[in-house]
Amino acid sequence: MNTSKLQSDEKSAETGADSPRQPTRDPMQRPLLVDLIGVITGILMFLAVGLWFTRLYAPNSQMLELSNLVHRSFGLFAGLWLILYVTWFVTSSKQRKKNLQSHRQQANDNYQLGQVRKEIDSRR
Repeated sequence: MNTSKLQSDEKSAETGADSPRQPTRDPMQRPLLVDLIGVITGILMFLAVGLWFTRLYAPNSQMLELSNLVHRSFGLFAGLWLILYVTWFVTSSKQRKKNLQSHRQQANDNYQLGQVRKEIDSRR
């Protein structure tokens, strides 16, 4: 009896039948790219405001070129971040609705199965 249990344990270890389930990615978790672009946008906003105040008190052509470059970069990254964030939000909402519908269907199926089992048990 013990040898058969050991053999079945070995088989399940080889096939990975008892291995824990791999965690699934939560659809509500933002991708790292969205957060990274948000951080870069925040840094560029800080630099843009600082350069704007510096340009007010010490205007020169080099500072103006640098300020324009930072402002354009900030606008580009802010727009990119907004597009990525809205895309992620819409996609995660669709995925959440699909998961909820699947969960409701499984719950309904389990309830029906439970009712059938109750009926079978009551007939015994």
